[in-house]
Amino acid sequence: MQRIIRLFASSLLLGAAVLNVEAHEPFDCSSRVTVKQDEIHVEVMMGLDGVRVILPAAGFSPEQIKNIVLMRHSRDAIDLPAAFSARLFEVNVGGKELAAKVVKAHCDGMEVVFASIYPRPAEGVLNLRAAYFDVAKDMSSGSLVAHDELRNQLGWALLSPASPSAQIKLPALRTNGNAGSNSITNATSPSAEPEGKIIQQGTPTLRNSFAQFFKLGVEHILTGFDHLVFLVALLIGARKPMAVLCIVTCFTLAHSLTLALAALNMVTIPARIIEPLIAASIIAVGIENLVRPNALSDRYWLAGGFGLLHGFGFADALRQTGLGREGGAMAVPLLSFNVGVEVGQLAVVAVFVPLLLGLRHVSVFERHGSRAVSCIVILLGGFWFIQRLVF
Repeated sequence: MQRIIRLFASSLLLGAAVLNVEAHEPFDCSSRVTVKQDEIHVEVMMGLDGVRVILPAAGFSPEQIKNIVLMRHSRDAIDLPAAFSARLFEVNVGGKELAAKVVKAHCDGMEVVFASIYPRPAEGVLNLRAAYFDVAKDMSSGSLVAHDELRNQLGWALLSPASPSAQIKLPALRTNGNAGSNSITNATSPSAEPEGKIIQQGTPTLRNSFAQFFKLGVEHILTGFDHLVFLVALLIGARKPMAVLCIVTCFTLAHSLTLALAALNMVTIPARIIEPLIAASIIAVGIENLVRPNALSDRYWLAGGFGLLHGFGFADALRQTGLGREGGAMAVPLLSFNVGVEVGQLAVVAVFVPLLLGLRHVSVFERHGSRAVSCIVILLGGFWFIQRLVF
């Protein structure tokens, strides 16, 4: 009995030590540019972790930050100093800097939307550099999508610390109600002129799209600690390769289904609902492991049922790119992102399962290991549930 108490206490301490591990918030920052006749609107959708880094660096007080991140129930946006826009994007046309006229912020509980409005030059190449990478060093790759005011997609680029800039050739001003043509390209310098080679224009090319979204899919699952903890909790009670295969298959089929439905906007559930439910699914599997450790068949429906929730979480990451609003343009990103998720998932299984099978030869782990791991799983799930529901 004393050994069990010590093991349980150790698991609680270990769980407390890892509570600082944040569950993955996909595409920590994405951006949208709308080119209008007389204005350019730049919206930056940033996760709360990034917001808590950007705002203090810009000189906002704790009280001001609290007012922004806790305004989820307000319909009104908060006015911010116009100079703050430069902390998000450096914007210029032909080397001449554009200054924002208005900057507003609004929080939906999961992210903050910063909206900046710039005066629009009649023509030229709009250069944008994501300045938020200068401060938020851990910010993951994010998309920048450009539209005209008629919602025609002008192009897109994936921004990262290594490639933080993009260029948009401003369309000609409309005279007969028709939007002019333009392009958007990645760039290494905010003042660089287009080189003629269009990296992304309208629907992305197969090669670029597949490679980039495959990479994002792999990154999403490998840094998605909530999804990984859920998968580990499902597998901890499996003892045979066939059981592992069935559990992984059920999870894959389920999350692939809702990933497709949600990414194509056929089913939409807000992230503020899905994210706490994902955390609750982790708690549920952990409790199931403690109460019914030998009910292997339960792991199959748990993997399939809760896998549907996790698919919505994956889709939220992909949907933030702004691609595929007509469905057809989403085919390649959807496929490659999902393949990336599966490859990353299989890599985790390939490492975890042999380790688990090896630990089963250790008598202490065989008797108490599953319960100790399940306690840690419940602690992590509870922490994420409270964090997402309350904070």
